[in-house]
Amino acid sequence: MKKLIILCICSLIIAGPSSFKVDGMMCGVSCVNKLRAQVSTLEGVKSCDISFEKGMMTIDYDESKLNDEKILNLFADNPTYKVTTLDKDINDSSPNCQKSCCSQNKEKVGFFKRILNWF
Repeated sequence: MKKLIILCICSLIIAGPSSFKVDGMMCGVSCVNKLRAQVSTLEGVKSCDISFEKGMMTIDYDESKLNDEKILNLFADNPTYKVTTLDKDINDSSPNCQKSCCSQNKEKVGFFKRILNWF
């Protein structure tokens, strides 16, 4: 029983969501579905939420199998959509930025930092 609990906790710790800014979406249905289909081809993706209105994509994935760089590489050769990490966009913006992407920024916490904070 203890092993099962530890396994469940570890699977929750390893998963980490990342947010991306998506430019080039023309509509809220087919563009969103195309992006979601491309992301789902990557191994380790748990969920993908895309907001056409905000121009944002949030991907929850297993950090041991996937990272932000692999996700960005998926869209690197795509001329229709420009996908950038939300953290990079926020660092480039002013501190007084009122955009939704800046106000919803959550600090990313690494795997070991999350584990050590439990003790």
